Amino acid sequence: MSQREISLLPPKDWEQRFIILPGETPWWEIEDREERNAAKSPQALRMYFKEHPEIHWGGNSDRPCPESCELCGASSKRLVHHHWDDSNPRKGIWVCGRCHPAIEYYDKIVAGELDGVIEPYIKLKEELDTLCSAENLMKSPQLVNSKKG
Repeated sequence: MSQREISLLPPKDWEQRFIILPGETPWWEIEDREERNAAKSPQALRMYFKEHPEIHWGGNSDRPCPESCELCGASSKRLVHHHWDDSNPRKGIWVCGRCHPAIEYYDKIVAGELDGVIEPYIKLKEELDTLCSAENLMKSPQLVNSKKG
């Protein structure tokens, strides 16, 4: 068998090294190299995280990782377990990379960790919206001088 050919036979001890979901094609049966590599990683990671549940993407949950984000429903191969109680990291939800920062900031706002930051930000943003409006920019000395030169 040449290097370019692939084996459609499962690797030795594959049951101990990979978790193949129902209806999913095992990675060793996929002919396209990129698709095969893309399938191999999650199939191997599922087994690894089954054996080490305490480190599943930095989280710890008694609930299995779903196929999609529990907030927005986006399907993702890489969900993270977000917890809000440091004394019990098992309390949490599975979210995608888009939702995770949003709920992190929400938790910080609720906890008061961002007191004194949000209001000044809103005020500064309003001031800059006015200052940077198209009308005010047209009056800017730098812009006026650059047009003359």
